[in-house]
Amino acid sequence: SDEAGGWSPHHPRHVLRIDPSTGTLDPTAAATTLGLGLLPLLPKLLEPPPPTCPAPVPGTIAGDCGVDAAGVARLKIHGGEEEGTAEDNEGMEAASTRLVQGLMAAVAAAAAHSCASPSRPMGVLFSGGVDSTGILALCLHAGVPCIAITAAYTASSVEPADVGPARAAAAALGVRLLVREVATVAEATAALARLMPAVRGMDVVKAGVALTTYFAAEAAAGAECCAVLSGGGSEEILAGYARHAARPADASALGLSGLRSLHHRDLQRDHAAARLHGLAMHHPFLSSYVAPFALALPGRLKLLPGGVEKRVLRIALEGPPLWVPRSLTRRPKCAAQYGSRFHVALQKVAKSLGLGTGRLAEAVALCGTLDP
Repeated sequence: SDEAGGWSPHHPRHVLRIDPSTGTLDPTAAATTLGLGLLPLLPKLLEPPPPTCPAPVPGTIAGDCGVDAAGVARLKIHGGEEEGTAEDNEGMEAASTRLVQGLMAAVAAAAAHSCASPSRPMGVLFSGGVDSTGILALCLHAGVPCIAITAAYTASSVEPADVGPARAAAAALGVRLLVREVATVAEATAALARLMPAVRGMDVVKAGVALTTYFAAEAAAGAECCAVLSGGGSEEILAGYARHAARPADASALGLSGLRSLHHRDLQRDHAAARLHGLAMHHPFLSSYVAPFALALPGRLKLLPGGVEKRVLRIALEGPPLWVPRSLTRRPKCAAQYGSRFHVALQKVAKSLGLGTGRLAEAVALCGTLDP
């Protein structure tokens, strides 16, 4: 907070400083908050991954390959109106290369910190969207043992929107996928009873997302994962929300604004849900390897009016060294609670408690009074 000199926690093992006067990130300053002599646990930008990390392995993901006349792999920016002009793309190759380097270092550092191994892999919270697909591809390229995990409410004949794309993406990448299917209202109700005292400021939106994370983390723990990786924070640093597209000139300022409230809005909820199953959660996009650089990128590299959001991330994944197929990087955005259909589970919970679907907030609050 500003009262504490700009320091705000956003991860159990990380401290992020936002300069109160400029609103920018400061990854190097030391903290003296409350006289505790705390130091920010932020590594130098692009510091090599720890020596205990697995060495990168050759990429095996099939995709479009751009090779110049000399036989050198080059970033291929696909044609299409949404990609913009040559002026819009100036600096895209360098930015996308640097973004992949930072994300690779962040994923490798998280794996080393968690002591990932074939018997204790990293769990990737997976929806088949661009963020989780990117993290999964990075794990593969870095040689990090991993499992993709999807959670969904499946108590109806309608398949959740995330399940099909997640299966297709995991198959294309050659990664094992666990799908945690929640088929009863009782399971969702019991989970909410556990989540209510753990998640601060629980509301309907938080409840829907928390259920998704809770059951995915449960599956990860059951698979003996050492920790989980999440794509959280990418929307803020790479202009991924509709409000960024509506005001592209203000995308950077809006991203910083969202980042300031991210802990209270999302991170505390997600970490609480994972910790209920004894797991730590890592957010590679919020690593100091990535966040300061991404925030400083020109807005035109992140989005164009009327075009796809998070351009630089999608292009980075499609190019060397990952070569993720374009069919996986261009999936339309879908909020977690809708892609998993846990918003439907909340409606069923409300009905089971004698409340209508228009009283979801009351139903969520009532779950806090129930025994888990």
